[in-house]
Amino acid sequence: MARKGGAPDNLKPFVKGDDPRRNIAGRPPSLISQLQDILSEQITDRKSGKSMEKGKAILATLVALALKGDIRAIQEILDRIYGKAKQEINLHLPELKIQPLDADEQAQINKSLEALNESNTDIHPES
Repeated sequence: MARKGGAPDNLKPFVKGDDPRRNIAGRPPSLISQLQDILSEQITDRKSGKSMEKGKAILATLVALALKGDIRAIQEILDRIYGKAKQEINLHLPELKIQPLDADEQAQINKSLEALNESNTDIHPES
Protein backbone atom coordinates (compact mmCIF):
# COMPACT_ATOMS: atom_id res chain seq x y z
CA MET A 1 0.00 0.00 0.00
CA ALA A 2 1.00 3.58 -0.44
CA ARG A 3 2.37 5.53 2.45
CA LYS A 4 0.83 8.86 3.26
CA GLY A 5 2.88 11.65 1.78
CA GLY A 6 5.21 9.36 -0.16
CA ALA A 7 5.52 7.02 -3.14
CA PRO A 8 4.22 3.45 -2.96
CA ASP A 9 6.93 0.98 -1.97
CA ASN A 10 5.94 -1.59 -4.58
CA LEU A 11 6.31 0.65 -7.66
CA LYS A 12 9.44 1.15 -9.73
CA PRO A 13 10.46 4.73 -10.47
CA PHE A 14 9.80 6.15 -13.95
CA VAL A 15 12.65 5.66 -16.37
CA LYS A 16 12.88 8.24 -19.15
CA GLY A 17 13.65 6.87 -22.58
CA ASP A 18 13.52 3.17 -23.43
CA ASP A 19 11.27 1.67 -20.74
CA PRO A 20 9.50 -1.64 -21.60
CA ARG A 21 6.52 -0.67 -19.40
CA ARG A 22 5.60 2.27 -21.65
CA ASN A 23 2.98 1.85 -24.36
CA ILE A 24 4.70 3.70 -27.16
CA ALA A 25 2.30 2.38 -29.85
CA GLY A 26 -0.62 4.03 -28.09
CA ARG A 27 -4.14 2.79 -27.59
CA PRO A 28 -5.18 0.04 -30.02
CA PRO A 29 -7.63 1.12 -32.72
CA SER A 30 -11.31 0.70 -31.90
CA LEU A 31 -13.57 -1.74 -33.70
CA ILE A 32 -15.44 1.16 -35.33
CA SER A 33 -12.28 2.70 -36.79
CA GLN A 34 -11.17 -0.73 -38.06
CA LEU A 35 -14.56 -1.22 -39.72
CA GLN A 36 -14.37 2.26 -41.27
CA ASP A 37 -10.92 1.42 -42.66
CA ILE A 38 -12.21 -1.85 -44.16
CA LEU A 39 -15.29 -0.20 -45.71
CA SER A 40 -13.20 2.60 -47.23
CA GLU A 41 -10.94 0.13 -49.11
CA GLN A 42 -11.31 0.15 -52.89
CA ILE A 43 -12.65 -2.85 -54.83
CA THR A 44 -13.32 -3.37 -58.53
CA ASP A 45 -16.78 -4.31 -59.80
CA ARG A 46 -16.61 -7.55 -61.81
CA LYS A 47 -19.27 -6.55 -64.35
CA SER A 48 -18.50 -2.89 -65.01
CA GLY A 49 -14.83 -2.80 -64.02
CA LYS A 50 -15.45 0.35 -61.96
CA SER A 51 -13.50 0.93 -58.77
CA MET A 52 -15.50 1.86 -55.66
CA GLU A 53 -15.31 1.70 -51.88
CA LYS A 54 -16.54 -1.48 -50.19
CA GLY A 55 -19.12 0.46 -48.17
CA LYS A 56 -20.59 2.03 -51.31
CA ALA A 57 -20.67 -1.39 -53.00
CA ILE A 58 -22.63 -2.82 -50.06
CA LEU A 59 -25.04 0.10 -50.22
CA ALA A 60 -25.46 -0.29 -54.00
CA THR A 61 -26.24 -3.99 -53.51
CA LEU A 62 -28.80 -3.17 -50.81
CA VAL A 63 -30.50 -0.61 -53.06
CA ALA A 64 -30.51 -3.07 -55.99
CA LEU A 65 -32.18 -5.72 -53.79
CA ALA A 66 -34.76 -3.18 -52.61
CA LEU A 67 -35.56 -2.22 -56.21
CA LYS A 68 -36.13 -5.91 -57.02
CA GLY A 69 -38.72 -6.03 -54.22
CA ASP A 70 -36.73 -7.59 -51.36
CA ILE A 71 -38.78 -6.62 -48.29
CA ARG A 72 -35.83 -6.97 -45.87
CA ALA A 73 -33.69 -4.62 -47.99
CA ILE A 74 -36.55 -2.10 -48.23
CA GLN A 75 -37.11 -2.30 -44.47
CA GLU A 76 -33.39 -1.80 -43.75
CA ILE A 77 -33.18 1.27 -45.97
CA LEU A 78 -36.34 2.84 -44.54
CA ASP A 79 -35.23 2.09 -40.97
CA ARG A 80 -31.88 3.77 -41.61
CA ILE A 81 -33.42 6.84 -43.26
CA TYR A 82 -36.52 7.42 -41.13
CA GLY A 83 -35.77 5.39 -38.01
CA LYS A 84 -37.66 2.38 -36.78
CA ALA A 85 -41.38 2.76 -36.24
CA LYS A 86 -42.34 3.13 -32.60
CA GLN A 87 -44.39 0.28 -31.27
CA GLU A 88 -46.99 1.07 -28.66
CA ILE A 89 -47.44 -1.36 -25.80
CA ASN A 90 -50.72 -1.32 -23.93
CA LEU A 91 -50.33 -2.80 -20.50
CA HIS A 92 -53.41 -3.06 -18.35
CA LEU A 93 -52.77 -4.06 -14.77
CA PRO A 94 -55.40 -4.50 -12.12
CA GLU A 95 -55.47 -1.76 -9.53
CA LEU A 96 -53.75 -2.84 -6.34
CA LYS A 97 -55.34 -1.89 -3.06
CA ILE A 98 -52.97 -1.83 -0.10
CA GLN A 99 -54.54 -2.14 3.28
CA PRO A 100 -52.80 -1.28 6.54
CA LEU A 101 -51.76 -4.12 8.85
CA ASP A 102 -53.87 -4.84 11.89
CA ALA A 103 -52.30 -5.00 15.36
CA ASP A 104 -51.85 -8.81 15.35
CA GLU A 105 -50.06 -8.81 11.98
CA GLN A 106 -47.80 -5.92 13.05
CA ALA A 107 -46.96 -7.73 16.32
CA GLN A 108 -46.09 -10.91 14.40
CA ILE A 109 -43.77 -8.99 12.05
CA ASN A 110 -42.08 -7.21 14.97
CA LYS A 111 -41.56 -10.55 16.74
CA SER A 112 -39.98 -12.04 13.60
CA LEU A 113 -37.68 -9.03 13.20
CA GLU A 114 -36.55 -9.24 16.82
CA ALA A 115 -35.76 -12.94 16.38
CA LEU A 116 -33.82 -12.17 13.22
CA ASN A 117 -31.85 -9.39 14.95
CA GLU A 118 -31.00 -11.74 17.84
CA SER A 119 -29.73 -14.42 15.47
CA ASN A 120 -27.60 -11.83 13.62
CA THR A 121 -25.97 -10.56 16.82
CA ASP A 122 -24.72 -14.10 17.49
CA ILE A 123 -22.95 -14.08 14.12
CA HIS A 124 -21.80 -10.44 14.12
CA PRO A 125 -21.39 -9.16 17.67
CA GLU A 126 -21.49 -5.37 17.90
CA SER A 127 -18.30 -3.70 19.16
